[in-house]
Amino acid sequence: MQSTIISLATTLFLSALLAADASWSAQISLVPVSDRSAQDISLDGTFETLFPEADTFLTASVESPPNPPLLGHKGEHRTAMEFDISSIPTGTLITEATLRLPRISAGNSPLGSTTVTDVHGYVGNGTVEIADVSINNLVVSIGSGLEGSVLPHLQGLVDNGDGFAGFAVRAGLGYFQEWRSSEFGGGGFGPELKLTLIPEPSTLTLATFTLFGLLAYGWRGRRALLLAEIKFPII
Repeated sequence: MQSTIISLATTLFLSALLAADASWSAQISLVPVSDRSAQDISLDGTFETLFPEADTFLTASVESPPNPPLLGHKGEHRTAMEFDISSIPTGTLITEATLRLPRISAGNSPLGSTTVTDVHGYVGNGTVEIADVSINNLVVSIGSGLEGSVLPHLQGLVDNGDGFAGFAVRAGLGYFQEWRSSEFGGGGFGPELKLTLIPEPSTLTLATFTLFGLLAYGWRGRRALLLAEIKFPII
């Protein structure tokens, strides 16, 4: 009986350990639950227009007078996007957090103006609002590449138990860029948040306590059996 208990405890422990190890490093990819662009047509810092959620394209651009606006995008356009992270438990360690912004078009006027894209982070609520594009909390500046690390921002949100990760994207002066929105219906050209997670090791901890508990129970049973044999020797 005791050997059976010990064998069972070992099996349970190893099974839990393997299960914990299998999920020890998980990679997930998220698309926005809300993404919208806004416009400040007079370049005075006040965004008057928030474009519909149903729009299939997102833009970030800054007109540089007297140069003509690129593709007719007057004033400044910014884009905000929010990702649902509510399924990530508090206590989860994030080892990688990359925001991908795969542009489908880009340009600058005049030629040679800055191509830097600034990404500002905020706590979202699941719906982009016009005030979100004016958030000032620089998370990363993306140059000619299409992605940047937003790890500290994401880890802070998860640690606080926040449900949505928000990002406001701004273009440099004279720069224009465009993405497909989450409403476009796929194609791989929209914003994407890629995460690598290490879940809180509660499963492993529970398995360890289970092992020690069953081993202790088995030892007590074995000790009782030994005492019985001493007191009532088997002839």
